[in-house]
Amino acid sequence: MLWTFEEGLDWFWSTGTPGDGWIVFTDVQGNVVSFDTRNPSVLWQQHIADEIFRGRGVLSADGTKLYLPGYKSGVIRVLEAATGSVLPQIAVSEGVGRLPGDLITDAERVYVMPIMAGARVQAIDAENGKLLWQYPLPE
Repeated sequence: MLWTFEEGLDWFWSTGTPGDGWIVFTDVQGNVVSFDTRNPSVLWQQHIADEIFRGRGVLSADGTKLYLPGYKSGVIRVLEAATGSVLPQIAVSEGVGRLPGDLITDAERVYVMPIMAGARVQAIDAENGKLLWQYPLPE
């Protein structure tokens, strides 16, 4: 073992989101922690109040934004990858929904699989947060 992090506040439920020389983990109390993978240290920590993270996040195509699936809120939480600064969130669906799973990206779109919502799969524009399509189609 090379290094451990003992200051975690709660369960790290999902796998980490890797970047260039760093990796981010989230927990079920809304904490986000970025670790330097070359020099064992914490780069930054952020707390998103009243949120639960269970799924893995993804990075924007240019690596500057971190998208995280908000289980409790049902929105995509967006952080600046280098600093952890909170950016505007992305609403996923109308009404109540949750995001229990991992996010997926193809660099242009972020894909989510909400539960407790009408849609089962949604494609969100990674740049402007607009809904591009969903399945099943609205009636």
